[in-house]
Amino acid sequence: ASLLRPKALMPFCGVPALELAASQIAHAGITTTVVNAWYLAPLVEAAVADLRQRYGWNLVVSREPVLLDTGGGLVAGARLVPDARRFLVYNADVVIDFPLLDLLERHEASGAAVTALLAPGRGPCTVEAEDGGAIVSFRRPRGAGGFTFTGVYVLDRSVLDLLPAEGPSSIVDGFEAAIAAGRPVIGHSIGGAYWTDLGAPSDYIRAHGEVADRGLHHHPRLREAQAEQARRRA
Repeated sequence: ASLLRPKALMPFCGVPALELAASQIAHAGITTTVVNAWYLAPLVEAAVADLRQRYGWNLVVSREPVLLDTGGGLVAGARLVPDARRFLVYNADVVIDFPLLDLLERHEASGAAVTALLAPGRGPCTVEAEDGGAIVSFRRPRGAGGFTFTGVYVLDRSVLDLLPAEGPSSIVDGFEAAIAAGRPVIGHSIGGAYWTDLGAPSDYIRAHGEVADRGLHHHPRLREAQAEQARRRA
């Protein structure tokens, strides 16, 4: 985030992160997308209105009166789609070149409560998973887990019952509670697919250089932006 715009509207390869995320979600066939807004929320609401008009995406805004964190924000946003039985969650400050349909199909086939995309051997590596994919913990010491949680996952609505009904909470608390209750929480490795977190300025700058020199296969909107930037450099 900056003084002028929230993190979701920071441009990556010239395109707001929210637009990049929403394009992948729409490409996966998701019919309704809930966008959380707190910091500079009116700017997010205006951006959502613009995306609805330009692309016809069904986006709705869940405006947080206080910052609710990754769990509380999801609990609040889920109230806007009361008939949804499961949710695909995509943190806007993530760039990932991975077919989200594979994640959705894996979740449906496994019957898991949560299916999370994991990056092997990259990032803080605090997630420990068994050979079959079952996640043991999301909070191992840095470097001890083997995997990093990418911030992209599918969960059943019932997992939200493991979180406080009001106020801030972390979704990882919900994951850990599900594990403790014996409910399957599965990791799906992205293998060598590109993924990065844009949360820190150093990561934001580095990722621009990485994407400029990399072919993308599953992110049409980012591929268009990449081609446009290459044209301008030329």
